[in-house]
Amino acid sequence: MGVGLASSVAQRLVRVGLGGIPVIFITARQLKALAEPAKNLGAEAFFEEPYAPEELLAAVARGLKANSAECGENHPTHALC
Repeated sequence: MGVGLASSVAQRLVRVGLGGIPVIFITARQLKALAEPAKNLGAEAFFEEPYAPEELLAAVARGLKANSAECGENHPTHALC
């Protein structure tokens, strides 16, 4: 998924009240300027290919951990709870 499309998806998540869902951007483009917009959208992580798989797994773990910390038992307003 291109960063432009991923940005659009992230923006839509925020608009519909699901901005708490962790988003990780991965791009094959080698443009450092893409990282800032991703960060501004609240990205959990931003990776350019090639990337280290263990770093991606660590970002996924961080996102899941942050999400579970926000969720209480039967939290009704969080999509991943």
